[in-house]
Order: sequence, then C-alpha cells, then structure tokens
Amino acid sequence: MTDDVILEGSMFDGAIQGRDAVRNVVFTIRACYERQQHRFAGETPAGFVENYVAVVGGVPIGCVLLAIRNAAGKTERVVASYRPRSALELLSRILRKKFAGLPYADQFAPAADK
Repeated sequence: MTDDVILEGSMFDGAIQGRDAVRNVVFTIRACYERQQHRFAGETPAGFVENYVAVVGGVPIGCVLLAIRNAAGKTERVVASYRPRSALELLSRILRKKFAGLPYADQFAPAADK
C-alpha cells in the first residue's frame, strides 16, 4: 500500500486516507465476520478484484472489492461495495462503535433510531 492509499465504499461517507487508517478499517471489518466465502478473486490489469459473501451478526453480507495499484505495484485506492443495504447498515453501525474516538468514526452509520 502507498502511504496515502485511499479507501472508498458504500459502508461509510467520504473516503478514508492513509496506510494505517485503511489497514485498521480493513482488518476490523474482517474481524467482524463470523465467516467469509470468496466467490471470485483475481488480478486485473489495474490491480485486484474480489467478490465474497460473509456473515455479520448472523446476517449475510456481500462485497465486491477493487484494489487499484500504481505503476510500482502498490495499492493506491481500494473501492468496496456492500450489499444488501440492511446488512451494510448493520456492519457500519458496529464499525462506528469500534472506531469511537478515531477521526473517521463519524463516517460510519450512527445507531439506528428505535
């Protein structure tokens, strides 16, 4: 990853930038998964793409991820799209709690209204 790598996706508003922040978000998302099954993963001319289904809180969630590499082969941008919306919102709320106190915590969904 480049030092200024950018992470974008449907899970949060805006973008998250910087190697440490992006790694933290990616590793924390993976740690929330009860299980994960890849349906496809492979190289593209510009980087890497994967499609997988995971389970969070007993709820299935799918993701299509594109990692774009620079000419040196380092990842400079990651874009992830999650589905369905209800599972995306569940995971986003979980992540907001986990990231409390970090500068990007507010980019994730707030607690659901009751």
